[in-house]
Amino acid sequence: MSSFSEQLIMSAGEFTNAIDAVAGLKADLPQVVQDLPTLISRAWYLGDLASALGERLHEQGLRDSAVLEDVTSQLRHLTDLTSGAARHLQDAVVLLGLAHSPFQALPAGRKAELVEGGAAGISAAMDQLAPAPDLLVDAAEQLAVEVHQKKGPAGGRARPSRLSAAQSAALRAIARGRVEISRLDGPVKLLCRGYRVPTTTVQALQRRNLLHRQPLPGPGPMQLVPDRERLGLSWEGAAVLAAAFTQPPPAHRPRPALAPPQSHLRAR
Repeated sequence: MSSFSEQLIMSAGEFTNAIDAVAGLKADLPQVVQDLPTLISRAWYLGDLASALGERLHEQGLRDSAVLEDVTSQLRHLTDLTSGAARHLQDAVVLLGLAHSPFQALPAGRKAELVEGGAAGISAAMDQLAPAPDLLVDAAEQLAVEVHQKKGPAGGRARPSRLSAAQSAALRAIARGRVEISRLDGPVKLLCRGYRVPTTTVQALQRRNLLHRQPLPGPGPMQLVPDRERLGLSWEGAAVLAAAFTQPPPAHRPRPALAPPQSHLRAR
């Protein structure tokens, strides 16, 4: 049975995927008319998910907790944001549907206005969804610490493996949707927003099956090897990160001081 913090972390990944999908719509506006209804359904689903998570907080056995109240408030706010995003996408469907309708010829200026309005609706939806991954990961950390303090280590599942400082920082960045892999400019490289994530650290986490890759939509045709991929956490990765929230940061061992060079007297 996964912990509630793990569910929040995985939900952050769901929102990141939704944001990526909405961003991909801008690549081909005529295609938006076909793709937006699916995105609207996804936005409503994510709003329902946030509501359900908020209701299930009480199953953690916490009572009269300021943290519980704060997390519940954050999830309600997230529901409002997701509902707003869905409404913006609905408006975009209407405007772009009119702009690209095969049944009526519109003056060029009017069509441009409709396309611009549809694109603005997509941008507004992205603005509404953008805070979700950070909000959910923050809530997961708050809740994990609170449960740990109230119930002690026995309140969560034991995780034998610990993370290095670099691995912990990388998992946090990936959970927040800040890391992607790019092949657009030649060699494979990591693109990280606001974090420093070494490639070797990501490789180590992948070997432990803590990560997965999600192809990102792009303007070009579908390729056998995607140009960009989003890094996300597996359920095992979410469990390890949730456990890391309640562990002290790894101690940095000071390097031993170098011994002063010894002078050797020549025997006379």
